[in-house]
Amino acid sequence: MISTNTIASLGLLVIAVAGTVAAGLLSPAHLGALTIEACLLIGVFASVAAVLVVQLWRVQAVAGGGRFQLPATVRTGVYIAIFACVGLVAFDNRTTSMLTGLGDSGLSLSTYCKKPKPVQEEVAAPTQVRKVRGCGLILRAYRLGYAKKLGPCAPKKVAAAKKKAARAAAQPRCNDRQADEPLLHYAWRVLSDRVGKAGELDPAGKIGSNIDEFKTRLGYVSTLLSAQGQAITAAPHAAHHLWVNLPNPRDESLVKRYLMPRKDCSNRYRDMRTKLNWGDGDTAASALLEHAFGRLLFDPLLGEPAGYCREYTIHWNAPADACQRLRESPGSLLSASGAGDSVRAVLARHRAKGELRELAKKLGDKPPKQPLANPRRLVSFQCLIVDPQGTGKLATAETSVNGATVDVRELRTPRLSATADAQLEAYKLLAMVLGGIAYNGPIEQTSIGDLAKQPAALAAVTGKDFALTRLDLLRQSDPFVAGAAAMARTELHDVFPFRFHLQNFVDAFRRVYRRQRGRL
Repeated sequence: MISTNTIASLGLLVIAVAGTVAAGLLSPAHLGALTIEACLLIGVFASVAAVLVVQLWRVQAVAGGGRFQLPATVRTGVYIAIFACVGLVAFDNRTTSMLTGLGDSGLSLSTYCKKPKPVQEEVAAPTQVRKVRGCGLILRAYRLGYAKKLGPCAPKKVAAAKKKAARAAAQPRCNDRQADEPLLHYAWRVLSDRVGKAGELDPAGKIGSNIDEFKTRLGYVSTLLSAQGQAITAAPHAAHHLWVNLPNPRDESLVKRYLMPRKDCSNRYRDMRTKLNWGDGDTAASALLEHAFGRLLFDPLLGEPAGYCREYTIHWNAPADACQRLRESPGSLLSASGAGDSVRAVLARHRAKGELRELAKKLGDKPPKQPLANPRRLVSFQCLIVDPQGTGKLATAETSVNGATVDVRELRTPRLSATADAQLEAYKLLAMVLGGIAYNGPIEQTSIGDLAKQPAALAAVTGKDFALTRLDLLRQSDPFVAGAAAMARTELHDVFPFRFHLQNFVDAFRRVYRRQRGRL
């Protein structure tokens, strides 16, 4: 009878060998690619594990009279083979490098140093000589044996060979196995090198530095957790708010809000067409203002957007004293209008970034090259109020929110309708309250100006001959500077280059706006 231990040992051996063969771990390519450290670790693991199993589990004891059992030496060899298969699965070059902590040496049984290529430092009989005055005599002296070198008349390949030899001499010494080096000598060289490096290690110092680093990070644990939470929840990187005392142009009823699909702001501002007639309803001026707001900041057809639309909010039906309340007590208005959460989230993210930079400095890490943005660039408050007593002048002030200074801009305009003039006025009002600039136009108004007040100039445009050439004059009549008289002419609706002038206006605004506002 065969003992149970013998059957179990042979069965485990068959399973282990079959598994490693199926995984390709016993192939010559895989075994040859293993580093010396990996082979040594697998061998030590298999030997120690086999001895422990044999001795501690006492599998060498006779399991009953008359039962066949393998000799102790053979059983130990069987278990060494089993655990060697397990070691091939558990330890590869990368795992061994991480366990030893000495880095990936890159040394392998199948890796040899490349043989250096012979470098010809001089040419015995050059066939070409550089065309320099006097080289003919030097070449003749070289052939007759009176000169040993050609000097400046040497062919280019001589200089290239010398440079190549210098580069080869400057290359680091190869530590892989030499082509004629015995395997045992190579293994002993690698082992002695690793033992020498192990003696240079300072475990106590490493542990002490790790403890100090852990204590430093522990002091910023709330900041680290906050930063992770902000990244997971996609906290805003900026918060810019505009309060307008006009009605909301979109239907915000419960049916529209919950049952009708709403376009994302990026899709809503992707393709915005120019409209000259906005109707006469109560929300016509609001729709015109929102349209101008989207084109001025986010329309990608007019260039790179000035910001991310989700970080901009228009608060409709705002009180007329919104900016006064923001200057005196911003917390109440921010809470009432729903702007407080985004503002506090941005300021918290800004504060967390600053603390993380302090942590990196304490840990000795290299700080980012780009400085941390000022909170003024990340959070801003603007008020556009339609007030019959308004002067149209921009008023700037500051307020404090959670310890950060925030700009407050207020512009009170006497009127805002949905006419053609008001469409241009909406762009200019928004450019002033958002960017603090007054647009003067990229082109000097010298040739045509206001077409309604210059009949001769209008005749120059509407003449019968050279019609396309005459239309070039319209490119010099910037409606944002000269007014919308030309746009009001029905005969010019289809040919007036409003897109050209709008592009100039938006470019000028975004260049100035990007220097003032941004995001984390």
